[in-house]
Amino acid sequence: MRQGEEVYRYDGTWQGFLCCVFECFERRELPVGICGGEVAQQSLYPPRRIVTNPERARRVARWLGKTLGGEVSELAREGFLSSLPQKEMHILRLLLLARKAGPMAAAAHGDPSVSALRAAVFSMQHEAHMLTGFIRFVEHEGVLTATISPKHQVVQRLGPHFSDRFPGERIVIYDDTHGLALWCHGGRWGVVRASVCFPPPDAQEEQWRRLWKSFYKAIGIEGRENPACRMSQMAKRYWKHMTEMEDEAPAGLPCTGRRNMVE
Repeated sequence: MRQGEEVYRYDGTWQGFLCCVFECFERRELPVGICGGEVAQQSLYPPRRIVTNPERARRVARWLGKTLGGEVSELAREGFLSSLPQKEMHILRLLLLARKAGPMAAAAHGDPSVSALRAAVFSMQHEAHMLTGFIRFVEHEGVLTATISPKHQVVQRLGPHFSDRFPGERIVIYDDTHGLALWCHGGRWGVVRASVCFPPPDAQEEQWRRLWKSFYKAIGIEGRENPACRMSQMAKRYWKHMTEMEDEAPAGLPCTGRRNMVE
């Protein structure tokens, strides 16, 4: 496959990226870079607009699942949800390697792209796991709402957790980093692109916040406080959305009320 001189631009979706893979394989040409969404990356290379074609995306998806095996497909999909710089090019190089090595490509730890993707996926999965316990909810007219500011696109991984844990609740979790909203209701869930601004908590919600803060302080043991250990387990970037930590959140970060939901 020859090296091209164009930058692929697509809509930022997984299906759109699969169309970029199709275009690369069809033209037998490796792009200089791949830019998704509204990213306006300056480049000396001419852009090529890749239109999302559902049929092409399905063909590449079938090839991923049936030919390359679950591990390669999972690494590609999970890597796409990460915040790894130039993640699209790393995934494309993984797929090019998989064309030669087959399913064993996912175990090629010496390959720079495979190594980078594995590290990014681990970080993304760890962040999703942490947020299952750090998310604080506010109730608005029977809907439990929450705002998060994750590094990675973790709402897709949070969907199964909260829909299974609270099937009787209506839940909306807004990712203000990526402009994504997760909804859960009746054991089902989905993710949509949106810009959400939740109303401030009412008087009853404020009472719940005060009760939770009082409980948090009451169970603390002053002589055993270890701020360094706490920060290693609960990074400060989560604090602005946590009710019990909002008074200690770094200056300049807005704090919003959240009701705790114990796992």
